Amino acid sequence: SSGINAEYGVGEFADDAIAQWFESLAWNLGYSSYYRLPYTTTSQITVYSQYEGMPRRRVISDLSDTARAEALIKQFRRPYVISFSREAHRMTFEIKERSISVLLFHDRDGETSAERLDDFGKAARAYHEKATFVEMDMANSYVKMFTNYFSVKASDLPIVFVIDTASKQKDNIAKTKDISESGIAQLIEDFRADTAETSAPQKEAGDELPADWEARPVVYLTKDNFATYVFSGERAVLVMVHRESCPHCKSLRPIWEELAEKYKDHPSLKIAELKSGNVAQIKGLEVTRVPTILFYPMDATGKHDAAVEFEGSRTLAGLEEFIVQQTASRDEL
Repeated sequence: SSGINAEYGVGEFADDAIAQWFESLAWNLGYSSYYRLPYTTTSQITVYSQYEGMPRRRVISDLSDTARAEALIKQFRRPYVISFSREAHRMTFEIKERSISVLLFHDRDGETSAERLDDFGKAARAYHEKATFVEMDMANSYVKMFTNYFSVKASDLPIVFVIDTASKQKDNIAKTKDISESGIAQLIEDFRADTAETSAPQKEAGDELPADWEARPVVYLTKDNFATYVFSGERAVLVMVHRESCPHCKSLRPIWEELAEKYKDHPSLKIAELKSGNVAQIKGLEVTRVPTILFYPMDATGKHDAAVEFEGSRTLAGLEEFIVQQTASRDEL
């Protein structure tokens, strides 16, 4: 199996601060289970997982650098090929330094799927330190939500795409119908050398400013009112950049509405939304993924500072904590 069947972490902590860090990390990584053993004289984390059907165990005893420890845990838990699903979405894109993804769109129930996955796995073993390899089984309804973005049709299958989500270039996708190990390797090499034929993803179009854009608790922003509202107003603004076809954006929607309802009467903070199709037409705004949440603060003198990107848990409590953290030093709220 290319996926992880079970994984969990066990933490033994002599330091309460490290224990709290581990509990937060385990929650954010979506571990199926985790344990905290606080009564000990030393601190260490033991991570267990299934990797291509084989059990694995790793002990991380140096917790002095929590960022390094987190990177080790993330690297250890990942299979060569991730079978994409709603549950695996977070793990697929959690390593920001690895922005290149190689995606195999296919029908796993097809006659040649085993041979196809074998070739894809061999390419993953050779390039796993440079890219994330993802199986996109078209029988999965969650996978189908991403077909419009890549302009994939049933008649195109099987097909491999390479995308760099951190690229500043508009054309950041390449593809091949040669799904052999050598064909995939060639696509990756060409893509990294900027010699592959590339195209732009299918993005949402910008929209017009509605007449009632400020009538609801969630302020509606477009290319026409973004700069004026965010940088000229007398308030801080928390903006969600989203796309209609994005599953995670849809999941965040009710939380965002609840947050806006809670802060709708606040004099110095507004909750807003912006469709991603407007981004290219807003000077200075760069967004590489959705949903992206940006906080635009205003200091005591009325000056608007640069945006701060939210990277925490997309829950109501997580968002409120972020607001408090960002505003406490500026005396805005």
